[in-house]
Amino acid sequence: MDIHRPPSSPTPPPSIRQGIAFGLRSTWQAYVLAAIVTAATLALYGALGFGADQNIFGLFLLPIILSAYVGGLGPGLFAVVLVALLTNYLLLPPYDTFAISSTIDSSRWLIMIIVGVLCSALSEGLHQARRSTEVSRQLYAVTLASIGDAVISTDTQGRVNFLNDEARVLTGWGNDALGQHLDVVFPIVNEDTRASVESPVSKVLRTGAVIGLANHTLLIARDGREIPIDDSGAPIKDSQGHTLGVVLVFRDVTEQRRAEVALQRSERTLKLFVEMAPAAIAMFDTEMRYLAVSRRFISDYRLEEHELIGRSHYEIFPEIPDRWREIHRRCQTGSVEMCEEDPFPREDGTMDWVRWELHPWYASEATIGGIVLLSEVITARKQSQAALRESEARFHKTLDTMLEGCQIIGFDWRYLYLNDSALRHARMSQEGLIGHTMMEVFPGIEQTEMFGLLHRCLEDRSNHRMENLFAYPDGSSAWYDLSIQPSPEGLFILSIDITDRKQTEAAIQAERALLAERVAERTAELRQVNTDLARATQLKDEFLANMSHELRTPLTAILGRTELMQEMVYGSITPKQADSLRGIEASGRHLLSLINDILDLSKIEAGKIEIEPLMIQVEPLCHSSLQMVMESARAKEISVRTTYDSMVSLIHADERRIKQILVNLLTNAVKFTPAGGSVGLEVRGNAQTDTVSFTVWDTGIGIAADDIAQLFQPFVQIDKGLNRQYEGTGLGLSLVQRLTIAHGGWVDVESSLGEGSRFRVTLPWNPEDVAPQDEASGIIEPARVPAASVVGLHILLAEDNQANSQVVEEYLRAHGYVVTLAYNGAEALACAEASPPAIILMDIQMPGMDGLEAIRRVRANERLATVPIIALTALAMPGDRERCLAAGADDYLAKPFSLIKLRELIAQHLRQR
Repeated sequence: MDIHRPPSSPTPPPSIRQGIAFGLRSTWQAYVLAAIVTAATLALYGALGFGADQNIFGLFLLPIILSAYVGGLGPGLFAVVLVALLTNYLLLPPYDTFAISSTIDSSRWLIMIIVGVLCSALSEGLHQARRSTEVSRQLYAVTLASIGDAVISTDTQGRVNFLNDEARVLTGWGNDALGQHLDVVFPIVNEDTRASVESPVSKVLRTGAVIGLANHTLLIARDGREIPIDDSGAPIKDSQGHTLGVVLVFRDVTEQRRAEVALQRSERTLKLFVEMAPAAIAMFDTEMRYLAVSRRFISDYRLEEHELIGRSHYEIFPEIPDRWREIHRRCQTGSVEMCEEDPFPREDGTMDWVRWELHPWYASEATIGGIVLLSEVITARKQSQAALRESEARFHKTLDTMLEGCQIIGFDWRYLYLNDSALRHARMSQEGLIGHTMMEVFPGIEQTEMFGLLHRCLEDRSNHRMENLFAYPDGSSAWYDLSIQPSPEGLFILSIDITDRKQTEAAIQAERALLAERVAERTAELRQVNTDLARATQLKDEFLANMSHELRTPLTAILGRTELMQEMVYGSITPKQADSLRGIEASGRHLLSLINDILDLSKIEAGKIEIEPLMIQVEPLCHSSLQMVMESARAKEISVRTTYDSMVSLIHADERRIKQILVNLLTNAVKFTPAGGSVGLEVRGNAQTDTVSFTVWDTGIGIAADDIAQLFQPFVQIDKGLNRQYEGTGLGLSLVQRLTIAHGGWVDVESSLGEGSRFRVTLPWNPEDVAPQDEASGIIEPARVPAASVVGLHILLAEDNQANSQVVEEYLRAHGYVVTLAYNGAEALACAEASPPAIILMDIQMPGMDGLEAIRRVRANERLATVPIIALTALAMPGDRERCLAAGADDYLAKPFSLIKLRELIAQHLRQR
């Protein structure tokens, strides 16, 4: 393990110096203690009143033993001397002298001295062992503190008793780590799985062996940093082999890990380059095992049925000659080998020719990691070269028989070759041309445009073509089509006599002028037809817009009144009335869907379909589409099944349009499936074709094969008899097909009479570009404003239709808003200026000043510039929404609209204000 930082000084740290000083002070204090304890023992003897005949020496051994224990040999001997003198002088007869009258007392006195000396000597040995242990401990601490790696030591319970500066930096712990369990100070996890990893200390304590862990381990520092580390642990043992604790050594390997990642990325890039290269490339290690191969290599060497990666090249080609093995060995020592043409016998007995190069590749600056083989099968090229030589021979024979004139002119402008046709064009013989220059044969030719072009071709070696009127010396002329190209000898000129064609072109030109007059007349007629068609298209769009407005306006009142009654704004209703209201609402919604289908079809035919692709979640999209038909399916007791492909989670498409496609198909499936049948929705991804398919199937009445071609024609139903049984306009499938095509996809149908149908919508899908997105849900919760926050808020409603304005007013008043009505744009502007409202609901088509003009004037007023405006209009043609927003509206609702949706939209804008 590397040492990052050497000790800064060989001198002992302050803790050792202080320990030595403390030992000295303790020794002098032990002498003082010996004197005090001896005096105290003497005083105790007097206080207890022992007689002279009693054994006093056992009592006076106590200060000797205590002094020796505290101070070692010196204080112990000092206590022996003091005790000997005092007991002899004061306690042994004759008193007050150093003589001893009794032989027994003398023996006892000597034994006491001998015992005291022995105790002092034994205590000195203990003191020396203690001092040696302390010095060893301090040296151990210095050693651990000096190691450049991070070091932590623990006791046998895994509690930290030391950590050096590097360990403090990496773990983020200080002295407060001492006494903590290692798992608290040194938490580690697996870098890949994030699972907790058992520390090396725990393994050492459990096994007693040295443990090394370097398998992608992360240290979680105290401040939350995640540090890649290499770590190891070893037991601390005494001389008898007993484990006293564990030392843990670890280091920060962030830079090493980055280097490993960079190397892996580089290797992956190289392998990917090899695999995708258009040339035949194979990459080997030093044992000639395949690391990567290109598709061209597999194709050229017919290895499609072999699994190459990891296998030896010599295993794949067991009959490889020894010369190739020698070439491989040379290349692995640094040599670069190549050959332009090398025979390569095939297993089937055929022979190919190969051009190859061998280069060593380096795992590091000085280490060869293997070799790279680049090869090209050139059999076809060699065959082509041989064929070319044969072709050249045939070419020269062919030139002489060509109708076109062929001539070769040298760099010195001399004629080198002319075929028979060229001689006819020149109106001269071989002898008069070969070996002569153009200027000699045709004086003054260097002044012509043709000669200038020949000169440019000769200088820049480029190809040119021209039509030239050639004047002969006798005054006649002829037209020639000249193709000029450089040749090794100079220039090759191909000439074709086009005199007849030029004369024909002149005649045609006269005819063309006459034709141009006729075309101009016809163009004027077609322009008028186009004008009439454009006018008809405009009238159709105006008709659809007017019809949409006229149909949506009464529908707004019908659906609005229905919502008011369903919410019991006018009072409670009976269950039968509620059922009737649901029927009215369903019929109104059905009528609205027919209007929307007609408008959508009109948009598509006009090329104005609006596709707004976003990343959308597939499963919530399918779920919400199924919810649209679940009520109808339950009513007919039809089971609904779904199948999702786990690969397909996101798709780049227009969510509203895809939902429109699925709802149309699901609605048809439920409509044409008898009670008790089944309907299903399947989602499948195909990574090979980069497509995703949505399949809607049913067990319904099915479709005859002859009728499938008519399915996607607008306003067409298959069977008139079915029209009396099943409702519909025949627009749904037409919209499905056209919306799918607008997404770049297609629709397939499989069906048989009485056996159900399968409609498959296939859309483009690139799974590699669809990255998972952090979206909590595909469902947007409606914005809601607490009732207390809207009570008394002022809303200005501009609506010229009294029935519609009454519905909206009653609904908003029922929810606590104060509503002011205006019946045209001028009234709305005046009301807003007189009393600025919290929000403005603006109709667009109104008498006098329309809604767009009113919105613009409201926005021009500084007091009203920030008031939210929601456009409520029956204008639902392409571009109507954009016109409203461009005028200054904040939002747009097409009639008929849901009153609940209107209230949520109002709450949303009030909250954002």
